[in-house]
Amino acid sequence: MVPDELTFPPAEFVMKRSAAMPPKVPLKDYREALCGLREKGYSFQEIANWISELLGVEVNRNQVVYVVNMDPLIQNEEDENEENGDTIADLEIQRTPIDMPPHAKKARKPRKKATP
Repeated sequence: MVPDELTFPPAEFVMKRSAAMPPKVPLKDYREALCGLREKGYSFQEIANWISELLGVEVNRNQVVYVVNMDPLIQNEEDENEENGDTIADLEIQRTPIDMPPHAKKARKPRKKATP
């Protein structure tokens, strides 16, 4: 199919389908409990099964891993940005130039080909 021939469904169709999507579970709100279960020796899969049953929504192992391993300091910054109405696109990323060591600045010489 040529890109010019692509057809997309009307916006109304997408709106109707989006209404059927289940709500997202804010697992980060349960981070402390999930970490506590990990400390007790429960596997990520066991925790996912338990929280799924408790909340009545599907939660998979990867979601639990992400929340448990999440850095709380970074999460607090993300929460503050959401409260202020900022999105990732709105935030400016400040980068400082990295000084490269002198040996890394030199151009590499091409390798000699091995002769058979």
